[in-house]
Amino acid sequence: MSEAKKRTNSFQYLNKYPNFQRKRLKSLLRRPTKPEAQLARLVRRNKLPYRYVGDGSVIIGKLNPDFIHNNGKKKVIEAFGRIYHDPDASFFPIDWKRQPFGRISYYAQFGYGCLILWDDELEDEERVIEKIKQFEVEWKQEWP
Repeated sequence: MSEAKKRTNSFQYLNKYPNFQRKRLKSLLRRPTKPEAQLARLVRRNKLPYRYVGDGSVIIGKLNPDFIHNNGKKKVIEAFGRIYHDPDASFFPIDWKRQPFGRISYYAQFGYGCLILWDDELEDEERVIEKIKQFEVEWKQEWP
């Protein structure tokens, strides 16, 4: 049996229990998530030009980014958790739009650059700040 099949079976087994379902739904509906809140604090402390919009206040196509550029540049930042966005770490199959390449490609259709920051990366604040600053410099809007 493949590893992905084992994870799917485990998830289906756990999903039968109301307590598991309740905890899972509660964590899915919590806004901001822990990685989003951690990144929001980092953005505020370092006066980076992004604001949290993961509460549904901005929709691009059919997706809601976590952070968007303050000054009108078409740039978004997504704070990804391994369990919900990394097919190698997840218990269940992950739709392509929830994976990094799918999310970046989807936003690119609308002329947006997208930076993905993983939850485990957020522990190293200096590295995250450097990645955001590099994203500011490197990515240029190529769409009209």
